[in-house]
Amino acid sequence: MKFIINYSDTSFRRYMSRRSVNPFITKTEKIVLKAMKDLRINPKKVPIFILTFRHGKIDGDANLTRYPEHRIVELTVNLHFIRYSDNKAVRNIIYHELGHLRDMIDPRFNYRPAKVDNMSAHFFKKFVTLWNISIDSRLNKKRLPSAIWGRKEDIVYFGISDKIVKKIWGKRITYNNLVKYAKTF
Repeated sequence: MKFIINYSDTSFRRYMSRRSVNPFITKTEKIVLKAMKDLRINPKKVPIFILTFRHGKIDGDANLTRYPEHRIVELTVNLHFIRYSDNKAVRNIIYHELGHLRDMIDPRFNYRPAKVDNMSAHFFKKFVTLWNISIDSRLNKKRLPSAIWGRKEDIVYFGISDKIVKKIWGKRITYNNLVKYAKTF
């Protein structure tokens, strides 16, 4: 696997001096590589992994994008979050995002990006909320870093029933099951 560190020169220079960069970039790179090992992500299925540091607005603290046609995965992380958060928070978000990658490349999960692209914005939020709960509960079950406490707020916000939560909590489920469960609330 080719591991690339990427960032926008302009925003990066504007955000901080180069002297202060190395420690947290190195820390983040080590966390990503350890998470990939802990989650047993097959490097043959991810020949190019790009870790992009970005200053400015991104959705949340980190986003994972997979380009299946090019077999490239890009994890974009917010510089401010990485620089000012404690190690636990950084590990939680990276393990969570790589949990999505683990599911995407697992044939048992049966990920269908074309179907995701066709979801309405509201349905997509419900689908991703269930997927997030599934990922963090599985990470928690394996005693790996996870953002499990934040998921309780998502459960309340979307009114997800205890019955659905019990069906996905700590279990490996499929893409089709997530879609089916997202239609029930």
